[in-house]
Amino acid sequence: MSVIPVTYAVNPVFSVQPAIIAPPIKNEPDGDLKPSGVGEEILVVDDEAGICELVEKVLTRLGYCVIIAGNGEEAVHRYQRGRSKIQLVLTDVMMSGMNGWAVIRAIRTINPDVKIIASSGFKRETLTALPDLKVNAFLAKPYDLKTLVETVQTVLCPPA
Repeated sequence: MSVIPVTYAVNPVFSVQPAIIAPPIKNEPDGDLKPSGVGEEILVVDDEAGICELVEKVLTRLGYCVIIAGNGEEAVHRYQRGRSKIQLVLTDVMMSGMNGWAVIRAIRTINPDVKIIASSGFKRETLTALPDLKVNAFLAKPYDLKTLVETVQTVLCPPA
């Protein structure tokens, strides 16, 4: 079993919280995942490059077009430029600089109807701003690839 280094970060919403530095996606074989996208554009926002790379790899392989933003400011800029094509935003909540809540608010100002999935290592119950921002789904980190894909599919094409 490997040791996960722990640091402490100041969280403006919840005071001081432990920040676990580890891959927040359980990297499992994705052979069971079936292509489901037909070129839908998804904006993935996370300040951890490894997460962005893995999510992009998996979703692209499944037929989605993925746009990466490494911080909140870049995400809003990319959304403004591609708002007519981007159908889904998947954003981390806890990022340095412009956090995920601010990203969601800014993007909702541009397009109140865009579909948004929020993601965090904090439990959904502790994220008090979640109901006010009207996200379509929440992914708790660490999540596995199957959960990621199922959530994306459900948000993009809700069951009838």
